[in-house]
Amino acid sequence: MKLHFKLKLATENDVKKGNISFTDDKGHTPESLYITNTMASYNMQKDPNKCLWGTLPEGNSFKVVITGYSDAEGKSETGKVEYFLGNYPTGGTLTVVDSWEEVDLTPLGTVKNIVFEAVTTERHAIISGVVYSPQPSRLFAIDDIKFSN
Repeated sequence: MKLHFKLKLATENDVKKGNISFTDDKGHTPESLYITNTMASYNMQKDPNKCLWGTLPEGNSFKVVITGYSDAEGKSETGKVEYFLGNYPTGGTLTVVDSWEEVDLTPLGTVKNIVFEAVTTERHAIISGVVYSPQPSRLFAIDDIKFSN
């Protein structure tokens, strides 16, 4: 089956969201996709030598929220899936995804629009009086999206 869709990547005005919308105006049912950190995102979470102030701080996380909508405008939500690409619970162990992981998308149901939002609990860092953007990087990679119709 061949699906035609438009992919909107995040822009400077909307740094956290990208989406897939279908050009045939039909509903489609996503089954799964594969997701992972980009190298930049992985390094900023895991490797203190690659990040200005070290790894993802304890008590913080980085996740991707995938939301389905029954309309192309993204106003009528059908379901939501969250996947953690980095997590450092307070008193726990830092875990950062470094391989392709399959994510079940069946909770989204039948959709005309899928929105991807990168969410980090860390807001910013202040070093020597300079405010830096949130870490980790809000970058992730997706591949092999499967649909049942």
